Amino acid sequence: MPLLALLLFVSRLFAPDIATPDSLHAQILQADRQLFAAAFDTCDAAKAAARTTDDLEFFHDKGGKVASNRSDFQASIAQRCAAQAASGGPVLQRRLLAGSMEVFPLQQDRALQFGRHRFYEVQADGHARLTGEARFVHLWRRVNGQWQVERVISYDHQPAG
Repeated sequence: MPLLALLLFVSRLFAPDIATPDSLHAQILQADRQLFAAAFDTCDAAKAAARTTDDLEFFHDKGGKVASNRSDFQASIAQRCAAQAASGGPVLQRRLLAGSMEVFPLQQDRALQFGRHRFYEVQADGHARLTGEARFVHLWRRVNGQWQVERVISYDHQPAG
């Protein structure tokens, strides 16, 4: 019996660092929040881009392939934020629908995230107007301990109803 305990202990020392499903869900939720807070709430294109891999690909059902790499993504965020600031109009906000997110572990430090989100225009007085809803699939990759989105598929965009 002591030999079995020793083997179990040693196997844990050399086992890959695989998060439990609950832990992985929490990690991806946190990474998702950081990505979208930077892209929408603070309009920090560089910070949003830092949450992506260099080889990011972003596919959108209404716009096709909208980014082929991190630089494309950063430029797209910067352009949207500049236009938003120049117009003095409402700020675009993204909200993950509670209970819609599913996360599945993949090999090689990757995770697959499915979910639904809603988009709002937030006026200067704080009033938020729902503009639409969509589904998404994100492929995340852990790079140097940080989850970065590697592939994005944004689809089934529906206007507010």
